[in-house]
Formats: sequence, structure tokens, C-alpha cells
Amino acid sequence: MPLAVDSIPVPTAIAEVRFADVDGDGVDEILLLSHGTVTGQPDSASLTVVNASTRAVRTVVLGNRPMFLSPAPAGSSGLWALGATAWERWSVDHFEKAEAVTSPLGQLGRATPTFAELTKGVFPGEPARIAWSAGKYTCTRVESPAGTCGSVSAPARGQLQPSWQQGGQVLAATLTPPPLSVTDADGDGLADLLMPDHATMAVYFSGPTAIGARAATWGLPVDLQPPEGPRQKGETKREVGDAWFDDLDGDHRVDLAAMRYVTNGSFFGATAEFLFAKGTGSGFGALQTVPFPSAAFGAHLVDIDGDGDKDVVTGLVDIGMRNLATALVSHVVRADLVLLRNNAGVFAAPSPLHGVSFPLDQPDAFHVDFQGDVDGDHRVDLVAAEDGRVSVYRGTASGMEAAAGLSAELVVPQGDGTLVTHDLNHDGRAEIIAWGKDAGKVWILRG
Repeated sequence: MPLAVDSIPVPTAIAEVRFADVDGDGVDEILLLSHGTVTGQPDSASLTVVNASTRAVRTVVLGNRPMFLSPAPAGSSGLWALGATAWERWSVDHFEKAEAVTSPLGQLGRATPTFAELTKGVFPGEPARIAWSAGKYTCTRVESPAGTCGSVSAPARGQLQPSWQQGGQVLAATLTPPPLSVTDADGDGLADLLMPDHATMAVYFSGPTAIGARAATWGLPVDLQPPEGPRQKGETKREVGDAWFDDLDGDHRVDLAAMRYVTNGSFFGATAEFLFAKGTGSGFGALQTVPFPSAAFGAHLVDIDGDGDKDVVTGLVDIGMRNLATALVSHVVRADLVLLRNNAGVFAAPSPLHGVSFPLDQPDAFHVDFQGDVDGDHRVDLVAAEDGRVSVYRGTASGMEAAAGLSAELVVPQGDGTLVTHDLNHDGRAEIIAWGKDAGKVWILRG
């Protein structure tokens, strides 16, 4: 059965795609952030809002000041942008600056953060923004951007990078904020701030009116950043690649999950492990380890069977000598998507989900998405770009159908995240959105 395809012309130089109901009509628009670079100047940003229903496209040049955008508070329309000295509310109807509220973050001058996270659940019924600058994570309320809701210490990690150019030595300094996860740690209904560091984690609990009402340090059952050193002969290396702090078992308390990569002497023959530790509200329980027979990539947490907890879907690829030799001849790499089903906080061994292949010389042309329900049957579907087509494999009680139930001819542009699913009108059927950095159009596919 064919997918309906609609293409809408949009600007080029797209850097990121987001979704939000910016006009308050209950339907999400597609937000395209574009970046233009001029030598010696900060990036200039522009925002394009695409209405998938009316095909209306509106673009506003934001300049090099506001780089973070979020929807306006519930009950109003527009977008809030973090400007040089204020939170600016932009009217979507006319793309004019409708309101500017002085932000305490704006007093930081050149240290004003250019990114902040809009998060829900920090305070009951009220979204908040968490932004990093000057060694702190600072909270501001969406309804009252001029008022802070606390801050917590978060020293950045610095790095110096010397290089030589025609004029002599250039020393570049970079600051990286500590990793942050915003989720409910203790099950009290308020989102807390979590900052993991190696085998411990700083936890800043939210109170009724501010973040950081109290703090604690939790031990982690696994070192997320083990010290690097020379490999000893015969030594098996285990390195954590991805880590998630999320409620996987549905008890409203944060759990720890991680993907760990295992090598023994060389890259060839690498395998992987999935790690899970149940949250107790004051730390984590024993570590469960699920081994994989080969290397893993692209792991995602998703409730694939609709039972209220989160399962794991990941790709497996054999990087043994025989498989790599075959790939060099055929220029195609064979991989398998597998499922780790979550049953009350216990993960089963991996079971086959779907076989995929991608060109060896164009890995950015490989696209799969299993985050949305395309056909509206309350099960997650697999969307894949294969051989110039976008195909949908319907989810079943045990996994995925072997044959595509919906498809359409479309070459998805290369890039990271250029094929995504999102339920724009909240009717239970997700749209498929494809885009490319310089494609000049966005494609919307519907079942």
C-alpha cells in the first residue's frame, strides 16, 4: 500500500528540525533551524515554520543572538527565544518581536548561554528552562522569564588545543558543561537534576519553588568513564558508549541503562553488552548484563509493545574478518535490528526484529526510525529508507512484520536524523518527515 507523499519547498542550510505547536491550534508545526556562517562572525540563525496542513511556510531571520527556541506557555502562541539580553517572544502570525522580558541570563554578557533545555515536570504544571553558564546550571520559569528558580554548581571541563597557523601558534580553549539529565530521581513527581561523573552522580532534588532544594551523591554500579591506559596483552576492554538515566520500568523513579562495547586485543571481533540497574529512589540496585553476540550500534529506548515500560532496540553487525571481506566486495554491510524486551525490569536476551543493509561507502544514507506509530494501531512501527524507498514495517505483538505494509519512492538525503516520525496533529498516527541540509524541501509522508 503506498504512502502519500507531500513535498514543501523550504530554505537550505538546515541544521536542525524540531516540532512544536507555535500557534496554539493543537497541531504541531515543523520548525527548521538554519545556520549561516560568515567568516569572523557568530553563526546567523533563521527559523522556518512549516504548517503541514496548509503548506504555509514562514521564515524569520533571528540574527546571531537568539539560538535557543521554545514554545510559548500554554494558552498563548509564539516562540520564546533566548536573546543577547532578554527572553524575546516572537509572534508567529507576523514574525515580529512582540515582547521582550529581561533575563538574568542576559547579564552574563559574552557568557550568555546559546543553548538551554525546555523541560517539564520541574514544577507542577509549569515548564522551566535549564541553561548553563559561568559554572552553573540556572533555572528560569517560562511564565516569568525574569525570575530565576534557583541554580546549582556545575563546573565545566576545560581543554586547550594548540595549533600552528601562518601568524604563529594559536591556542584555542573550549569549555564543556558537565552532562545533565533532568528526570524524577526519587518518585516524588518533580524532575530533578542529575550530573553523572565516572562512578558517582550528583543529584539535585527539586523543591516546590526551586531546583537544588537538597542534594545527594549516588554511587553508580558501573564506571561510565573508566580511566584510559595502554592495553595489556590479552586484556578485554569494556567502554561505555551510551548511557541513559530514565524510568524504564514505569515505577516513576530513574533507572540506569548503558551500552558497553567490548574489544579483546583489536577492533575485529568486537561485541557489546547492555547494562541495566533499577532505581530505588535513593540509588541503584544490582547491575543486570545482557550480552550481544556482535557489535551494536544505534540503540534506542522505546515502548515497542505498548505495556508501559521501555524496551531496547539496537542494531547488530558482525565485524569479523569474513563479514568485512564480504562487505568490501559487495560494498554493502548487513546488519540486524534486535529487541531486548523489558519484563518488569528484567531484560530478555536479544531476539531478531528486522534485517537491514546499508552502503559501505555512504553510511549516512542509512536511515531507520522506530519511534512512532504510523498506522494508528497503538504499536511502534519501523520506518526504513532502503534502495530509494521509504518503507514501513508494522509492529506486532512479537516484533515487526517481515514485509513492508506501506512504502513510497523517495531517496532520503544523507545526514544525521534526516528521517524522523512525529504525530503532528495528535491523532495517533505519526507522520514521516524527511529533510536534508541543502535539499531545499521537506517531505511529509502519511499512511
